[in-house]
Amino acid sequence: MSRAARAVVVAALAAALAAALAGCSRGDCRRTLHVELDFDATSATATRLIITLGGIQHGFDKHAGSTRETLDVQLSRAFVGPPLAITVEARADNVVVGSVATALPTGDTSCPLHAVHIVGDGSSGGGDGGVGGGDMSSSCDPGCGSGTCGGSCVAGACSFPTSTCTLCSHGVQQPGMCSAGSCGASGGAPTQCLDGMCAVESCAVISYGRQTAAAGKGFTCAILNAGLGSELGVRCWGKNVGGVLGVDPAQLAQSYVPLWVAGSEHVTTLVAGDDFVCGSDGNSVVCWGANDQGQLGLGKIDTAAHPVPKPVAALPKPPSLSSLTLGAGGQHACAAIASAIYCWGKNGNGELGTLPANASTPTQAVLAGPSVRSIALGQRHMCFSEQATAGGYDVRCLGASDLGQVGVADGGNHSTPVAVPGLTASVDLAAGGDSTCAGAPLTSQGDLRCWGSNAHGQLGGGGSVGTFSATPVTVCAGGCNFLNDFAVGFDHACLASDDGVRCWGDGANLQLGFTSADLSAPGQAALANGSAFVAAGYDQSCASFGDSNAMVLRCWGNNVTLQLGQPDTVAASQPVAPRWGD
Repeated sequence: MSRAARAVVVAALAAALAAALAGCSRGDCRRTLHVELDFDATSATATRLIITLGGIQHGFDKHAGSTRETLDVQLSRAFVGPPLAITVEARADNVVVGSVATALPTGDTSCPLHAVHIVGDGSSGGGDGGVGGGDMSSSCDPGCGSGTCGGSCVAGACSFPTSTCTLCSHGVQQPGMCSAGSCGASGGAPTQCLDGMCAVESCAVISYGRQTAAAGKGFTCAILNAGLGSELGVRCWGKNVGGVLGVDPAQLAQSYVPLWVAGSEHVTTLVAGDDFVCGSDGNSVVCWGANDQGQLGLGKIDTAAHPVPKPVAALPKPPSLSSLTLGAGGQHACAAIASAIYCWGKNGNGELGTLPANASTPTQAVLAGPSVRSIALGQRHMCFSEQATAGGYDVRCLGASDLGQVGVADGGNHSTPVAVPGLTASVDLAAGGDSTCAGAPLTSQGDLRCWGSNAHGQLGGGGSVGTFSATPVTVCAGGCNFLNDFAVGFDHACLASDDGVRCWGDGANLQLGFTSADLSAPGQAALANGSAFVAAGYDQSCASFGDSNAMVLRCWGNNVTLQLGQPDTVAASQPVAPRWGD
């Protein structure tokens, strides 16, 4: 095949790809491009096809002795703002023999699933091993579904009824639109109704348990254990600071579509700081995002983005899977392994003990009691709950004390642990900003107590806003009615109990779920379902609920950087579902 002929084929391929993506500039498109290339068996010429979509390259080569090569490229790329660039390029002996670049305008239109099928006809006759002929066709992905949320195959594309359903691989009914028993269908369509949403295996199912969702400063992440094809693990959305979304921020500044973080498949526990994320599989720790304070624990400090999870350097292996506890906050993180607490990142106020101001290599900061149950980090402090060496239990903190963060309020920085008064039970911890909460989930009384800054009422005791307390304040006097989980954000906190998911503190961006005012005690339930696990970020809140077989996620609060997973930038007082590639 001549170079001119190959250029024609490449142009046709680019046009077909552009047609497949037409109407998908909303940013949540998922496409499968199937390419088959025919070669002259006698040719030794190395041939390569490169497809560049949104700055990401997909390519494959002719293998020795082969006459046909096939490739299925999963084109799933979210984008916000500038048009999506598509480049198709063919090379022979590393010489470009055809290249076409095009772009799609931004917009907000429907995005039905289908695959583009490009087939080479093998009749080149040139003997130089080129991109094959020009037969092109389109077909639907297997099964458009049926029933309430089912679609039909129209012009090679799965088309779903837009009046009542949106897409999530095969179709997901909008919240509030389905009822029990109305989602049963075949062919890959939804099978169950969760919180008014038809759920399907190919949609997002959140992992069950605490710390399976994490919220940072302008972004949110969650661990998926089912759905969305084979890309299981962590997905993140919102502001892509430092590459926390798993993509280089130079390519993508933000996304409301949850993006898969490659290399996170084994993460079972998730924590987030201001601009980074760490995860653990119970045996090791990986981190990704910004590293300007050494918060990734890579043994170096740099200003580069780190979108790919990397193992934390020099961290000892835990003696058992249950003996590693992870925490992150601000620009630092810690891992408790048995009785030793290793930390890395910023240490501006002694929160990491006597470590350097910027500790890029995990180093033992504290030797705690025989075991550590929980660890939590705020902006300038760190707390841990331990089985005390002398018997019993206690909670100790390090770092700044100007707002009572460590259990005293002397204004100094404490690089050695300080015992928090009045806490003598085995408790879980959550921290954010300049406050911390301690509670014992899954107890009938559901005791929850908080200390530190009360600038917006985030201690939850009903006292005066604009104060602080070094002594733990009781939240929901009389008990939290079977406390299930709790989380602390920058200036607000949330809990899940039999009374539902309730929040308090700073409500300026609707992160409390129903008001923009400050609340000094838990208010109206943002979600009625209290069998939930909660996450609180800088100014957003999330809750996952369901059962151990299927958990769904809802978020509310600020959405200025798309941290709720919604395409607008409007704050939401009602819980909304992230757009899982719909």
